[in-house]
Amino acid sequence: MLLLFPVVQGFAQKTQNTNPVYYLLDTANTPRNDRMWKLTTDGRYKYFAIQCPCLENHGKPTFFYDAVNKDNAARINKKELRVIKLANLDTLIALARQIERNNYARDFPIYLIEPRGEGYIKHEMSFMNPTVQISALPDVLPSKHDNSAFEVRGLIEADSKDLGNYINKSVITAGKVVSFRIVEANKLETLLIGADYPNQDFTILIKGKNLNNFNPVAFYKGRRLRVVGKVIEYEGKPGIELSNESEIQFLPRIKN
Repeated sequence: MLLLFPVVQGFAQKTQNTNPVYYLLDTANTPRNDRMWKLTTDGRYKYFAIQCPCLENHGKPTFFYDAVNKDNAARINKKELRVIKLANLDTLIALARQIERNNYARDFPIYLIEPRGEGYIKHEMSFMNPTVQISALPDVLPSKHDNSAFEVRGLIEADSKDLGNYINKSVITAGKVVSFRIVEANKLETLLIGADYPNQDFTILIKGKNLNNFNPVAFYKGRRLRVVGKVIEYEGKPGIELSNESEIQFLPRIKN
């Protein structure tokens, strides 16, 4: 695999770098035994994990992009590639550590460049440590006190296991996102709460027209959420359709 990365100078605790970060990934020109990347696809998202357990909880730096959304992808030619400063794999690992130390805050985009036909295509990437399911935000997020949807009087506080008793009623409930499903690209994404399919307590549904109002569904996996909405029936189980992330409050993780 040919791995080329941009030079990033001075990894301070709080970076002042505002320049885009680029790296080139060309697996076709690298012997298999020399490859440091694991590439996987999960629904609409493509993940690139550096096989280095060098983050918190021995996490492997993982970058990913939305393979369906073309807004963050652009074609470049060989001439354009030659003027981009690229650096080595060690630099990218150091950058991942810096982002994690800074609670996933960064003020610069990260781009993956892949060969495509006679040229290349670049994708803007998100970053996560899969051992704690973080992407671009702190691991423990405060509850959103400005969620007006939670302040409506008369809402029922319901246990997630009892939502079958509240069909067609608006409730507040909570639970842990165990897994997610992308039912059809750009049309429906779901979060399964409490247990994996088909034993989930209930399902959070996000329809295509509202997808841009949320983080990628992979971001929510492993998180404890408090949600507000109307209970419906979905695939024989309770479901709650959300239209905006203001209908979600993030709860602290429970340490084992």
